[in-house]
Amino acid sequence: MLLRIENVANRQNDIAIIRNWISVSPADEALSNYLKHITENDVNKYAVPMMLIALLDEEPVGVISLMNENGCMDSSFTPWIAHFFVVEEQRSRGIGTYMHNYLLEEALTMGYEKVYIAVDQADYLEERGWNYLESKKTKNGSTMLIYVKEIEV
Repeated sequence: MLLRIENVANRQNDIAIIRNWISVSPADEALSNYLKHITENDVNKYAVPMMLIALLDEEPVGVISLMNENGCMDSSFTPWIAHFFVVEEQRSRGIGTYMHNYLLEEALTMGYEKVYIAVDQADYLEERGWNYLESKKTKNGSTMLIYVKEIEV
């Protein structure tokens, strides 16, 4: 089995699958705008925003994004990891870890020394060296935990 990562800008036929996976809602305007942008333009594939898709034997099995902003709260932190998803039947096989590490390498290549993520549960992050920064209330009233990861060379 061959696992590889590809920029979604190169896999536009998979956008419908991605939309189903991450349930794009009107509240996620940044992702909607990005998906629309990559279908209509010749984008810089090595800049934020960026979305990557994991392919297992050329079948889409996961997605992860690096975004300029987090749409659920006001924050000056950037960039944000978002839209992190692996299909259920492929979980616990290292695909999420592979995508996570690949995205960190891409961020480092683009000159970022740290990345941020907002989650409601943090077990996975703390086990992988992420540091708690703060809690924030979202616009809908839920609490999100903000974590930061220093990217190591």
